Amino acid sequence: MGYEELLAGNRMTQVTLSVIIISKNEEKNIAKCIESVLKAIKDIDCAEVILVDSASTDKTVEIAKNYPVKIIQLDPSVPLSPSAGRYIGFLNSHGKYIQFIDGDMTLDKNWFKYPFKIFKENKKIAGVAGLTLEKESTIQEERNCTPKYVDVLTGAALFRRDALEEVGPYNPFIYGDEEAELCYRLRYAGYKLLKLPYNMVMHYGRRQSIGDFKIRISRKYYLGCGQTLRYSIGRPRLFLAHLCRLKVYILNIFWLFIGFISLGIIILSDEYIYLIMWLLGTLLFSAIQLIRKKSLYKLLLSLVSKNLFSLGILLGFFLSPKNPEVYPKKFRYIKK
Repeated sequence: MGYEELLAGNRMTQVTLSVIIISKNEEKNIAKCIESVLKAIKDIDCAEVILVDSASTDKTVEIAKNYPVKIIQLDPSVPLSPSAGRYIGFLNSHGKYIQFIDGDMTLDKNWFKYPFKIFKENKKIAGVAGLTLEKESTIQEERNCTPKYVDVLTGAALFRRDALEEVGPYNPFIYGDEEAELCYRLRYAGYKLLKLPYNMVMHYGRRQSIGDFKIRISRKYYLGCGQTLRYSIGRPRLFLAHLCRLKVYILNIFWLFIGFISLGIIILSDEYIYLIMWLLGTLLFSAIQLIRKKSLYKLLLSLVSKNLFSLGILLGFFLSPKNPEVYPKKFRYIKK
């Protein structure tokens, strides 16, 4: 069954809300995630919960079977990514509104009290999100007293189905940066995105850690920004918007390029002054960052991450873009 056929069938049996949970080896978190979602939707008529599992090798699926949710498992032979789980979940959902949430999050029981009225009052709002609290961090997202329009809704978010059908849902071939890729398409189609000052999810994953860093490398997240740039070629305003958004990494690429040129000058002419100047500039920047971060560990992690994602922009940009509609529909229903 093709993309359009799936969407047509879902419109015929549409419910009010679909909550799509994506997971990959989340046996430690999936039970509390599902339980929080079921509590949050208990007062909503016609709601469904769909777990899309990216070929977990732990007990994630076995645990999820104990709950009244639909379970879809992606085939390990297809390109796996967070956007792939969101894409397949969307195609198999029926809701007028679609809430996306990761398996290492819990949903606030009061979250759905706020957004539906906003959607009804303003048809140009395509998506909303609330505050994401970090369980493993003392630094929490800043709380504003009023809603505000934003460029990107990161992580968990609630979208209007008809807006996603108009511009296309998450791109399943993008390894990372999937939120920005989708949100910028929505904004350049004339839609708005709103951030609300209410708790939405609690995140139990570990960010800015060696473990998280290794996971991001193994799952090729660092290629996503380059893929986003490549997909936006042909739409100049969108392409320039992504360039501005990624300017830190773009500037870092140029700085690394200057460093390689300085090494080349040494090989060709034994002239060291350019490399010395480049090294001094690098040390000065690192010293400023160390003062800001107040931690050598955080500085090193930041530098490695920045250089990896800069390299990823180049590598991702040269990956051949594919039409999302040809993404392999290889999955199985574990539980309907």
